[in-house]
Amino acid sequence: MAVTMTILTLITRELSATRPLRDFANLRAEDSLFDDLGLDELDRICLACGIEQELNIDLPDSVIESWITIGCVQSSVERLVIERMSL
Repeated sequence: MAVTMTILTLITRELSATRPLRDFANLRAEDSLFDDLGLDELDRICLACGIEQELNIDLPDSVIESWITIGCVQSSVERLVIERMSL
């Protein structure tokens, strides 16, 4: 649970940095990065770079390309963080 909340907070912060004029305070797992949040491919890459830097992880391109919703981002990052912690 703590990992999930931290990742959601990180996602919110990174999105706010990418699109400062938007309010990302009430993100939901089902929110589409493109349709609901109005992001484009470059925004998705910026989000990934911010997450990689903050968590000191490498996100494979295939993972980043699979991000369609906030829930996709959250679950894939959570999975990678947990895998890294278990090494």
